[in-house]
Amino acid sequence: DGTLTVTAGGIEAGLPVHCRIPTLIDLPESLRLILGAKPAALHARALTEGGTPMPDVPVALSSSSPGVVRVEGDRLVPVGVGRAILKASLDGISAVTPVEVVDSIAAQPIALADGQKRSWTLPPGLYHVAIDIAASAGVAQGVTLAWQGARCDDQPERQAHRVTCDAPDGATLTVANPVTYGVGLAVSGRVDITRVPAP
Repeated sequence: DGTLTVTAGGIEAGLPVHCRIPTLIDLPESLRLILGAKPAALHARALTEGGTPMPDVPVALSSSSPGVVRVEGDRLVPVGVGRAILKASLDGISAVTPVEVVDSIAAQPIALADGQKRSWTLPPGLYHVAIDIAASAGVAQGVTLAWQGARCDDQPERQAHRVTCDAPDGATLTVANPVTYGVGLAVSGRVDITRVPAP
């Protein structure tokens, strides 16, 4: 910091000058984007040595894999399922953060009557499946999972499922409320099916 002296027409005035030098860039530790979602705003911030933000200092962004995530100004556009490294640069300093792009196939409520099924046809890929179910009348009744076209284990009746399945040729996933004649209950809950990058 200092003072700049300006002289003009015999008049002299001192103007305060504040000098701030960026020493690091603040980025999120990691990012997860959903394919097909709107571009996500990224606020990469230049910081002084004391950690003070410098909002008027622009930071340049670049992606290691534009086929996974593309940079448009200060926004990130998910392009394909995969992983990339986002780099922020400014005057010889830089910071990086990993970005994962996933494809949300289903993220919705589910309700199945006794004996009812629901199926999803999945394109080739690696999938994470999460299902949480509650039976009516407070009975501990769940759903089963069955795979066709993939070498993944079918899952017995449960109220909660957490499954990963590799389907290189695609697959059909069927969620069913098993038939229980005379005492079968409807079930409801939530299902999330996500195509994720390979390890």
